[in-house]
Amino acid sequence: MRLVNRPICFVDVETNGGYGENARIIDIGIVRIEKNVIVQKLSQLVDPGDRIPPFIERLTGINNQQLGSSPTFRQVADEVSQILDGSIFVAHSAAFDYGMMSSEYRRIGEKFEYPVVCSARLSRALFPDFRKHNLDSLIDRHNLSVCNRHRGFDDAYAIWDFYKCCLRDFELDVIEGAIYKQLRKQALFS
Repeated sequence: MRLVNRPICFVDVETNGGYGENARIIDIGIVRIEKNVIVQKLSQLVDPGDRIPPFIERLTGINNQQLGSSPTFRQVADEVSQILDGSIFVAHSAAFDYGMMSSEYRRIGEKFEYPVVCSARLSRALFPDFRKHNLDSLIDRHNLSVCNRHRGFDDAYAIWDFYKCCLRDFELDVIEGAIYKQLRKQALFS
């Protein structure tokens, strides 16, 4: 199936800064694209069940009061699953975002399985002459507009904007080749 015919969800999560079992999602941003048009969006704060440290408040602008009045992950999981349904999961440094989502679903006893594409790896494949491929570098290099950096929806939208730059600068076959290379490697390990 051509990539243009597959739903794609650009995803970013922010966390409480914890490690292992203490790591929890506090903010989810999703931009769902079908045929290169936005069809659904999600910007959702999530109560991690504990206070977040001051450095996370400073980084994200999210405070404990906001999170205390937000739903838990269990309460938003069905909506997140509905938006992601049948899509390719795209995130920047995707192992982190996908791993966090997978952990949250595992905690509530549900599976989380989607084909995953890393936009940092996509950037390295399409723009090999550049040394840095972190999200800040992509934002600067491609003049992407981001109002609230380190917020789930704004960062997810920045990844979508980067993807649109790729569509502008490369033939679809080249982009699909780079994406399917990532997806084929996953198939070898599943």
